[in-house]
Amino acid sequence: MSLPPNARCALTPREVEFVAEAQSVMIVPARAFPGSLHLLCGSFGPFRPPLKAAVPLWLALALKRRGMCSIVPPPWLDPEYLEHKLDEERSSEAFAEMDFAWLETAMLLSKQLRPPALSYRAQDDIPHHDQIKKLLKSIKDCRESKTQKGVKLMNVDLFSQGFLNLDNLGLMEVNEIKPFFTRAFDEMGRFSGLLTRDDGKGGMVTD
Repeated sequence: MSLPPNARCALTPREVEFVAEAQSVMIVPARAFPGSLHLLCGSFGPFRPPLKAAVPLWLALALKRRGMCSIVPPPWLDPEYLEHKLDEERSSEAFAEMDFAWLETAMLLSKQLRPPALSYRAQDDIPHHDQIKKLLKSIKDCRESKTQKGVKLMNVDLFSQGFLNLDNLGLMEVNEIKPFFTRAFDEMGRFSGLLTRDDGKGGMVTD
C-alpha cells in the first residue's frame, strides 16, 4: 500500500508490531519437545513442561496459535501495576515510565489468533484481561491528551532548543506523532530563518 508523503517518515502500525515481536517473553510449553529450534535469530529449547522457556514474542504467538504453549504475561501487564500507572498519569503533567513497547505488546497479546471455533488466544493467558484492557485504554487516552497539549505549546523558541523532550513515550506513541512533529519542525525552521538577517559583519541578527 502506498502511504501519503506526510506518513512516509514513520513506520506503519504493523511494522511497529513487527519490531515488538522480536522481544523475549516467557512461555510454558504444553508438551515436551526433545530437540531445539535452530532459527536465524538463535536457538530455542528444548521445551520441558512445566519449566518456563524464553522465546521471541513472534514464536510464542505462533506456538500459542497451535495450542502448543501458554504465554507468561510480562510483569507490567498486571491490574494493580496499571492502576498505579494510571494514577501517576492523571496526577502529573509528565509521562509515566512504561515499557518501551507497552502499547504494541498489549495489542499483540490481545489479538485473537484463530477463529472462535478453534480459539487459542494469547489473551486467555492474561488474568483479568478485561480489566487490564480498560486500564490500558485509559492510560492511552490520558497520554494522548498530554501529547495534544504539547502540540499546542510548540513555537519557534522550542525549535531553537534543537530537540523535543519525549521522555517515557513508547515506540508506537512516538511513531504516531513523528510525521506531524517532523513537518512542524521543518516549518518552524523555515519560519525561524525568515526572522534573521545578515548584520553585514558576518553575523546574524533577529528582527
